[in-house]
Amino acid sequence: MRTNQQHIIEEPAVVGLAEQGPDRRVSVPAAIIVTTTWAVAAGWWMPRGPLTTTAAIASILVSGGVGALAGILVRSLWAMALAPVIFVAVFELTRMGVEGPMVDGST
Repeated sequence: MRTNQQHIIEEPAVVGLAEQGPDRRVSVPAAIIVTTTWAVAAGWWMPRGPLTTTAAIASILVSGGVGALAGILVRSLWAMALAPVIFVAVFELTRMGVEGPMVDGST
């Protein structure tokens, strides 16, 4: 606010991106895409789950990163609830055609 002689001139407040919050039309689909991409990659890479220590640690680190990214993009606690649900659904659909122990039906 500044004064011009006897008149007070109100300057418009500039609101930064962090104060506005994320644009949900972009952030929610981006979080879904990131989660789905990791689920497809994990289902293709290790359909029976991680078989080595390195694969297990890599899976934990990448999953944590994807979850954190989804939370940062959406900025809502719903991301914490929905990202794992999306991951599990896409992961199971990805590995559906795989045959072998732990993935196909019992015979």
